[in-house]
Amino acid sequence: MRILVFALMVETLNAGVVVETEEFGLFRDIHRCTYFSRAISMQSNGQWEIPIRSFCKPMWLDKDTDKELF
Repeated sequence: MRILVFALMVETLNAGVVVETEEFGLFRDIHRCTYFSRAISMQSNGQWEIPIRSFCKPMWLDKDTDKELF
């Protein structure tokens, strides 16, 4: 059986172009994932531009996985 989880994805930017995309955690709840995504994306509070953006990507995962879910 598979379950729906949400992966916190973080993109590193250079001159507005995505250089690297990494997965930083799997969450059972979209709201918890979005909380961390917003914290990462909004950390400068609009004072300066940061070369990072994040989002939550839905994905299917086997229920018997060894991966840690938050």
